[in-house]
Amino acid sequence: MTQRFNGVKFANELKAQLKPKVDLLIKQGRQPHIASLVFREDETGRLYTNLKQVLAQELGMIYQPKYFSFVDNVKFMQDEIVSLNQDSQVTGVMIQKPTRKLWLVYQSIVKLNENANRKSDERKRFDRWWVSLANLIDIKKDVDGLNPQTLEAIKQGSDQRKRLVPPATAKAVLKILHNFIDQWPEKKIAIIGASDLVGKPLYYLLSPKMTKGELKLLTRQRLQAQLKMPERLRKFDIIISATGRPRLINASMVSNGVALIDVGEPEGDINPNAYQKASFYTPVPGGVGPVTVVSLMENAIHLLSQR
Repeated sequence: MTQRFNGVKFANELKAQLKPKVDLLIKQGRQPHIASLVFREDETGRLYTNLKQVLAQELGMIYQPKYFSFVDNVKFMQDEIVSLNQDSQVTGVMIQKPTRKLWLVYQSIVKLNENANRKSDERKRFDRWWVSLANLIDIKKDVDGLNPQTLEAIKQGSDQRKRLVPPATAKAVLKILHNFIDQWPEKKIAIIGASDLVGKPLYYLLSPKMTKGELKLLTRQRLQAQLKMPERLRKFDIIISATGRPRLINASMVSNGVALIDVGEPEGDINPNAYQKASFYTPVPGGVGPVTVVSLMENAIHLLSQR
């Protein structure tokens, strides 16, 4: 029997657990406050921002968007991050990260006929732009684990000692594993996609918890090799996919009884034809997304409670 994960229901259960904690903090004169840089051109990012604002309001928290454009001077945005770092009323600082493709379009860089080397150069340019912003977030206010220093702390296992929090999406996947998949540390798990916000932190967080199981992180190069022989994915009991490539994983690539956790957005990485073979799957939308939003609020509560 296939279990379809209900992310909205689970998120509501988690929200009910957070509300008393927020109420207590407010009674102490401390209201959790997240400030987020958001880009006007990013329609998906603005949608997620609205969802976060709604949940924050329901919990009694503050979620404050700061709107910018992709073509704004970087120094202008950097100054805003520094200002938020110094604001004692702000608990957490984050940036609603856009896709590389969208950023490049608005930078008037991508051309339809550009070659692979050109694309590689522009990929690096986007990464430099992103790091120039994320690097400035005070790690004590890094509510969504965006600063590379936070990722390094997670890798080294010093994140809890330093009282840091992981990216909300990685935390959401952990919650789903803990609550819905029995004995996952003893199973074979593939994480597809090695991003700094999902794949890498998730790999670092899961590795110490694995007992008899096997954990693989498939980077871009390793994923291409796997796709040439898709039957190789069938050995995994759990597949966590976060590539942003719609319907990348289909039924022929997975085994019967597999657990499928889809972190693709705005469309799912997993083709719905694979659901019939799964024992458990998270749909898109309505799966990991709602749990991610709650996890972000939980991160803010944790950061404020540590002060």
